[in-house]
Amino acid sequence: MTNTNPPENGHNYIEAGDGPPVVLLHGMGSSLHTWDKLIPELTAAGYRVFALDLLGHGHSLQPDDPERYHIDSYYEHFVDWLHSLDLDGSISIIGHSMGAYLGLLYAQAHRDAVERLVLVDPYYSPVQLSQWLRRSARRHSLSGNILSAVPDWLIYPFVRLSPNVPSHMPDEMVQQLVRDYKRVHPNITATVNTTRDLSEDLRQIHAEALVIWGEKDYTLAPGSFPRMVRRLPQAQARPIPQAGHMPHLSEAQQVAAVILEFLDRV
Repeated sequence: MTNTNPPENGHNYIEAGDGPPVVLLHGMGSSLHTWDKLIPELTAAGYRVFALDLLGHGHSLQPDDPERYHIDSYYEHFVDWLHSLDLDGSISIIGHSMGAYLGLLYAQAHRDAVERLVLVDPYYSPVQLSQWLRRSARRHSLSGNILSAVPDWLIYPFVRLSPNVPSHMPDEMVQQLVRDYKRVHPNITATVNTTRDLSEDLRQIHAEALVIWGEKDYTLAPGSFPRMVRRLPQAQARPIPQAGHMPHLSEAQQVAAVILEFLDRV
């Protein structure tokens, strides 16, 4: 993999492989490393992959101004980066959770530019949020300060024991989740309050879509995903029975196979 970003431009990303372009967008509190298992599968199958650290995450720009942690700022940061790549033809987008939200916005605004969407446990409406996430969003300043103050060794058991993290998830993945949580800017916890309900907008997205979700998702309501599939004009569903909010990590091989089957369809 190659990292091609100049450090001053605020967009940390990796590029790998050759072939049709596939853009990867991670979820809230994560980083481009969430795709470490998927990227080699995509490049081996003949795709050119681009994975971005979203605003406030990983090694991308992390402004201190709380006003910058609006979903519109995330979208602008993503679009500025994507257009700077100057890619020819249409692209495929794979997004997890909040990354899927950004992918949906882009597919709606640029219909001819997006050929396929893969949406993994996608966030598209505040009504999907669990009760604890709604409380956390209302107290975002407190949540962000706690995240910054707590050391890695104390975060680890909470991540390891999370209902979204199955016991068979490799420890290296859990350690990466902890590192990603600690690297994010504390103000990201306010972002969910700036999102809107895309339920009606889904009918305007005509890219072929694959919706993958864990039926044991404790972050977003699993019942929201079949409703999304029914609203999207060209969508198919692939629930993963024993997975939580991160099936691309916990069931990496299965999810990669499903994604490749979808992308390889002529």
